[in-house]
Order: sequence, then C-alpha cells, then structure tokens
Amino acid sequence: MNNAKAKKLDEFYTFMPDIEEELNHYQEFFFDKIVYCCCDNPIYSNFYKYFKKNFNKLGLKQLIASCNSFEEKEGICSIYDGHNETLYNNINGNICSSWFCSMIAQSDIIVTNPPFSKSKMLLNYLINADKKFIVIGNRNHLTSDLFFLFFTHGKISLGYGV
Repeated sequence: MNNAKAKKLDEFYTFMPDIEEELNHYQEFFFDKIVYCCCDNPIYSNFYKYFKKNFNKLGLKQLIASCNSFEEKEGICSIYDGHNETLYNNINGNICSSWFCSMIAQSDIIVTNPPFSKSKMLLNYLINADKKFIVIGNRNHLTSDLFFLFFTHGKISLGYGV
C-alpha cells in the first residue's frame, strides 16, 4: 500500500468472490440492460469476466468495459453483445471526456470499483446524471464529506456484503 501511495497508483482489481457475493443480490435488475464497467480493463477486470460469463444467465443486452492506462493517455474499451466482442484501443475513457459521458448515457447500469482517487468524481457524476449504479469500494469512501452527504440524503446505500 505504501508503494502504491508513493507512486500515486490506486487502482486495484476486485476479487471474483467479492464480486459474486455482492452482485448475486442484484441479478433481477440486470435483465435486458446495458451494463457499463467504466473503470475496468476488459482484459484483467473480474467485473468484466463476471458479466461476460453470466451474460445469458443475467439476460444482459450489452456489456461495455473501459479504462485508461495508469498514465491517463490512452484507454481500452470492449463492447460485448453475447456473441461478438469488439475491442477499441486508444480511446479517451477519462471520466471527464465526451467519450466517457456518451458511454454512461447509453448505459442502464454502471458497475465498477473505481480507483480511490476518482471515486468522488465518478459518484458525483453518476448521481447528478441520475444513473443506476453499483460501486464496490472500501469503507474508507464513507469517511469523505461527499459520500457522507450522499449517504445521509439516501442517494447511496451500503450493499449486502457490508
């Protein structure tokens, strides 16, 4: 953790058992929906792997996953329809980019574990855009003034695995 802090590297991948334990409580909400894993490299992300593996079982319409490199210069995106997967390189998936905003707009549910440094900005954006989302994160998120405000006003709630 100290090494990650020194390098300003705060992107960690969520373990599959943690994803399965939490998302199993929401399966009915995914039917005929476009799910966007907006901070998830489609090559490494367990969120992406979970949704791709369970695509038909959940009845998804489409699965999108994207992320930027750690240097924030270029990103990668995958769009999967249950049969075909299209991979895009060199996208600008930064949370403030027009490309990112267009992916959010066409998605029904956002599911991710954002890097801690981007979590405030992402949640603020999703709540203001009135998007449905599941964000799996560290309890330390709740200590931030913004998260506490969202929590006390009923905009976010704790999940099942808490």
